[in-house]
Amino acid sequence: MTTNSTPEEVAALVRRHFDGDAKALAELIQIFHSLVRAAARRVLRCSTDVDDAVQDTWLNFVRFGDRIADPTRVGAWLWIVALNSARRIQRRDSRCIVADNVADLADAMADEVPDPDLALQRCERAAAVHRAAAEMREQDQRVLSLMMDERGYDYRQISSISGRPMGSLGPTRDRIIRKLRTNPDVAELMTAV
Repeated sequence: MTTNSTPEEVAALVRRHFDGDAKALAELIQIFHSLVRAAARRVLRCSTDVDDAVQDTWLNFVRFGDRIADPTRVGAWLWIVALNSARRIQRRDSRCIVADNVADLADAMADEVPDPDLALQRCERAAAVHRAAAEMREQDQRVLSLMMDERGYDYRQISSISGRPMGSLGPTRDRIIRKLRTNPDVAELMTAV
């Protein structure tokens, strides 16, 4: 099936998917991947956040797509769900420090005032974050390293390099950041800011 599928062909795929045909979901993803990604990109700039929104959209489809009143309109449903997922991620990111790399987290904890004492505190904070990262499982360190890489790998590339399923990367990223924030040394330094 091509991306030029008729609404009736798409509706048939939706019905096949919810009747247990595993290939139907793969075909739907192939048809609507660009649309879902474009909806998320309208709201988000960070490619990892876009990947999270896309993943969340497809998860919502699998969980709730059988409730779509008119399966011929699944594209519109996916568009709205992707926009809402992206907006949720945007709101979440505006409420807390979300660092795509450990150095950004350390820098976000420090003031921008050029002062020798503050520079020393920044170094202490960065060292605490790096020590906390070093205490993580080797697999998490590998994923964190790939997410921090200057080459800006997207989730598909990180999945390929790390051998981890693409669907696990968003939750892994959130868990890593939570671990960094809750590490006693990092938490103590964050409260001192």
